[in-house]
Amino acid sequence: MLAPSSELNPTETSFAPFRLMTFVQCMRPKQFIKNFLIFTPAIFQRNAAHSLLNPHVFLTLLLTFAFFSAMVGCTYIINDYVDLERDRHNPSKRGRPMAAGRISPKLALRIALIAIPLLLVVQFLFFKWEVGAAFLLYLVTTLTYSFVLKNIVIIDIMTIAALFILRSYIGCLAIDVPLSLAFMSCIGSVALFIATSKRHHEYKLTTSAVVGVENARLVIREYNNELLLMLLSVSAVGALITYTLFALNEAPAGFGLSIPLVFYGLFRFLYLAVVRGVGGTPEITLIRDRPLIITVGLWLTLLLALYYRSGHSQ
Repeated sequence: MLAPSSELNPTETSFAPFRLMTFVQCMRPKQFIKNFLIFTPAIFQRNAAHSLLNPHVFLTLLLTFAFFSAMVGCTYIINDYVDLERDRHNPSKRGRPMAAGRISPKLALRIALIAIPLLLVVQFLFFKWEVGAAFLLYLVTTLTYSFVLKNIVIIDIMTIAALFILRSYIGCLAIDVPLSLAFMSCIGSVALFIATSKRHHEYKLTTSAVVGVENARLVIREYNNELLLMLLSVSAVGALITYTLFALNEAPAGFGLSIPLVFYGLFRFLYLAVVRGVGGTPEITLIRDRPLIITVGLWLTLLLALYYRSGHSQ
């Protein structure tokens, strides 16, 4: 059986009542925004038969997204159970349901361990076996990350990037579209950028004694500010180059107009992460920073306009 980083306090966690919404919060639904990468193979399709305009494609990806999000949510529960004591001393994580004692960690873990194999069985029996195999690969990789890889410098952020790429690849498998190397490279670069910004935020908290070295991730002790800033710069440049190549060569016609928006969005996020120190929760930053909200809104407006044009040109 899995064991958390230290002994639990039974009065705080073992007998906490079970509430469905609290369990759902343990699955970190805000993180599900990353799983929308499953839809990206259809969003950027020039072939209408494989685009989101096709109801069958949309429904297939929607079901894949739902099952995948449920499985990923269960892996977050496992990860939080292992890091339980460390999370209690982290100001940005001690509000999580298990760390705050709002649900029994052991009960949440049992439910997650039962749900994961059931979700995999459903995938293999009722959907494509390739998608089920990709689910299993993601599960093995993320659990290996939780127990081993997250403590190995550089490998930790590279694993996060690989998991982002795998999300999009699952979408490719679900609707039988070829893998775009340019787009996957772009996703990987953006994921490296996001993962590095999170590490930079954690490093700043550690060095400012807000968290303290003893309560920080082990891998944080292997990084320094100069290395993290360099990795941020390199991954940002990689993301901009690969996105530009994809937008001009593989994306629907006219999508090159989105390149300035992506440049600004990355630069804005870099400013927020380095200058304002809010890179620790990218999904929250994305929905709270007004310039980023406007940028994403303009990007989506352009995407919808291109879809509308392609739908009327057929």
